[in-house]
Amino acid sequence: MVLITVAVCVMLTTISRLCSAADGVFSVRHYGAAGDGKKVDTVAINKAVKTVKPVSFADVRVDEGLWAKRLEISRTVTIPECFERCEETGRIDNFAVAAGLKEGQFQGAHYNDSDVYKIVQGAVYSLKVHPDPKLETYLDGVIARIAAAQEPDGYLDTYFMGERKKIRFKNISPGPRHELYCMGHMIEASVEHYRMTGKRTMLDVAVKLADHVDSIFGPGKRDAVPHHQEIESALIKLYRATKERRYLRLAQFFIDRRGHFEDRPTVTFYGQDHLPVREQSEIVGHAVRGMYHCVNIAYLSTHQLRVWPAWPALVLPTRWGRVLRLGLIGFVLGLFWHFIGFNWLCIGFDWVCIGFVFLDCEIIFFSVILCYK
Repeated sequence: MVLITVAVCVMLTTISRLCSAADGVFSVRHYGAAGDGKKVDTVAINKAVKTVKPVSFADVRVDEGLWAKRLEISRTVTIPECFERCEETGRIDNFAVAAGLKEGQFQGAHYNDSDVYKIVQGAVYSLKVHPDPKLETYLDGVIARIAAAQEPDGYLDTYFMGERKKIRFKNISPGPRHELYCMGHMIEASVEHYRMTGKRTMLDVAVKLADHVDSIFGPGKRDAVPHHQEIESALIKLYRATKERRYLRLAQFFIDRRGHFEDRPTVTFYGQDHLPVREQSEIVGHAVRGMYHCVNIAYLSTHQLRVWPAWPALVLPTRWGRVLRLGLIGFVLGLFWHFIGFNWLCIGFDWVCIGFVFLDCEIIFFSVILCYK
């Protein structure tokens, strides 16, 4: 449900970006609850338009209907329940233990940190629309524990602290332990926390963490491809928030290195590592990671105006339909659109549907920019 909340927030922002153009003028309209358009920004386009500025999520409200009800349930039931489960399962205590604030050992799966970051991200969206002093105070406490767990060099992943410290970044591939994935969710949640609250308490931690990752990976440094593209997504969002180009360059490095596995273990087609990105003419592999892959490349295509060969695969109706018939078959969560085309095999999966929302945002940007270049 928290993932759906995040998707709805992004979808509302996308709706607020609906664009029209006439007589050399680019107009942005956003729509209120009543559905009547209101022009909020107009700029001349006598020269190239290099970017599109979205209406802030804070200016969009859903006051009635299906999504208003679902968002209210998320605010009053799902978010508190998720935090309660994170407390009960030791997910939040893991940060206190790593910081030396509490005795104990790491509890749970290697990706547990990411669950805390995801619920924090959902909570800050809720706080922006419905201020809640009690939730805000609680959230500040959680963030304080996260910040306290960060090591002086910027490293932050509670699974790889303590006795596992010596195997950091040794499980990128094969045998992934979601190290960069967790870091990506931390960075992404921090950016949204900053955007929604104006506080830098979490963003400063994210910047220090991103700097640490950048000191290890990149051109002339370690060559590796993460199993999951969350870290690339997060670095792009951190670049958008800070305008620090190092983060964008590192995201592009991770993306561009896919398919170049001569001197490293390959993630294979499952992680979109079977061919160099600009030679990939269709989307294959793990469904969720495939969608993140598309979103990240869409942003780079927007930023650099490079058309990715797989764009036709994204816009053909048959492709869209088959992506939604996901391969949750056995242990493989893949995109089997060459082999599976029957409705009875369709299995809904929130992450992939949310990926479509993210991708929609980037395609809108890409289309508008191409129109005015």
